[in-house]
Amino acid sequence: MVTFVHNTGHNFCGWLRYGTLGEADLVPWRLSHSTVDPNPRPPLIVRGGPILGVLVP
Repeated sequence: MVTFVHNTGHNFCGWLRYGTLGEADLVPWRLSHSTVDPNPRPPLIVRGGPILGVLVP
């Protein structure tokens, strides 16, 4: 659940900056990752995961 919320933060910040979700891998037994393409604001998108991960749970 924590991984899902964390990656949702990345995706949400990408969506706010007019990016689109390129790929999302949320399988529990692998390292999860999300790709926003194009990545209009990399620092915002990188920080979005931890910020939402702290605020939501």
